[in-house]
Amino acid sequence: MIYRSSINDQENITPLSTTMWRFLSIGILSLVLGMSPYMSKAVLAQNFWVRLAQELFIEAAKESFRNHGRNELPVQQSAPFDDVIATHIAGKRVDFSNADDGRHFTGTVTSSWVQRNNNTSRSGAAGSISWEDGVVSSILFLENQRVRIWSGDTEYGGQWIANEGILYVKTDVGSLYRFY
Repeated sequence: MIYRSSINDQENITPLSTTMWRFLSIGILSLVLGMSPYMSKAVLAQNFWVRLAQELFIEAAKESFRNHGRNELPVQQSAPFDDVIATHIAGKRVDFSNADDGRHFTGTVTSSWVQRNNNTSRSGAAGSISWEDGVVSSILFLENQRVRIWSGDTEYGGQWIANEGILYVKTDVGSLYRFY
């Protein structure tokens, strides 16, 4: 037999559906909160891949331009890195900072030159830095983005990178040089 339900029977269903919606809402919220670290990592990964794709696209466009019409359009070969760096650091200001002990000094590159010989660990762009406290340091930029720094008889190693016209050197002991 088929019975029609009364309006009062519908009221009994409402608390059950409200409870189910609350349970589902809490479950979805827990799921979203649980996934949030992974979502931020996914966004970082996406930014990395987008940046990489942009750099590859730009590099491919440059290479295409270099190869296009070589006979019609002369393309100059880029100067060796050591010539470029030696020219770039000539007369520049240099900031030195060390986060460990809070030291900060300013200096000037008083001379720069290209140093070439058979030993690759002694070949590259070199410079002499005169610091505000009277100390003079020497720096040698190597082709493999390594750097050698001499202050008195002490030698330090590190890595260099150029970014937006500023040359940065981070030493292996945590100091930072900024040539601008």
